[in-house]
Amino acid sequence: MNVKTIFSSNTQNIYQKTLFITTTATTGTNIVVTDENIYKVLADYSVIIQKLLFDFSLGNFQNVSNLLTIRYYQYLSVKLSQITFTDYPIYEQLRLSTKYSLQGLYKGIQQYNVLKSTQTNLQIMTEKASILDDMTKLKNYIASLKKNVALFPDMNITVARATIKEEYAEYIRLYGYPSNGIFDMDKLGLILIAMDLANFI
Repeated sequence: MNVKTIFSSNTQNIYQKTLFITTTATTGTNIVVTDENIYKVLADYSVIIQKLLFDFSLGNFQNVSNLLTIRYYQYLSVKLSQITFTDYPIYEQLRLSTKYSLQGLYKGIQQYNVLKSTQTNLQIMTEKASILDDMTKLKNYIASLKKNVALFPDMNITVARATIKEEYAEYIRLYGYPSNGIFDMDKLGLILIAMDLANFI
């Protein structure tokens, strides 16, 4: 059997093949591929991730953050978990590389969002701290506090209870909370499929 890979000199046939979709009551929708098109399916998602990584490498963090939302991350989780083929070791290594690249990128975006929030809080606290070095500002600040206390009556403040999405609760139940805070895409994808939440895609 002549197996073509993405490293073959002639890859034209890979890109001409089509996918076969099968649906069963027990496993749901599955993607079935032939030897010729197995790498093409992965390559399509790899290109998407490469573009995000390139944008990230240029420092366009906000742009990547806007694109790589939790919804889109879940979408890619489902898609990459549907194209697992352990009978093709080299292919599976490439798929795992793609998967880990996306997980690392998402972790980087999460850290970027934390940094933005920290910078905003730091700016607010710096402005407040500067009041201590300016007697006029300090007197005005104390005066404004006295006015605010007199203006507002006592109030009961309630805080909304923190909630966790069902798919993440199920992930934690099955595998525990990931130590790095990044949920494994294959496991999350399978949970989304099992819960029929992949229909949002």
